[in-house]
Amino acid sequence: MLVRLMYASRAAANLDAEEVSAILRKSRATNAREGITGALCLCNHGHLFIQVLEGGRDAVSRRYNRIAAQPANWVGPGQVSWFQFQIQAPQTPGTYKLYIRPLIEGAQWMEDYGVFWVVTVK
Repeated sequence: MLVRLMYASRAAANLDAEEVSAILRKSRATNAREGITGALCLCNHGHLFIQVLEGGRDAVSRRYNRIAAQPANWVGPGQVSWFQFQIQAPQTPGTYKLYIRPLIEGAQWMEDYGVFWVVTVK
């Protein structure tokens, strides 16, 4: 089954054209090896990445789980971190937008960047 996953992440600092090209080269090689296609957009003056992965459900899930796995239980000031979570799909087939706005320690909302995933239930 073909699935499409969209996510956003923030860079710790502005990236120059050479750094973005290196990310693209590595992503293209890995995606081709794993049978995944997609798109990578760099927005917000080099700070915000929006990526789309498309391919078989297992391949996309494996790839995203590698990307999203948080390697440590802490994050330093100004560092970029990844978090993994699961959602349960609605019972009714359709296309849904899952808006993401993290809550810090249950006390303070992070800035809302309008980030969302498009989830298609078939």
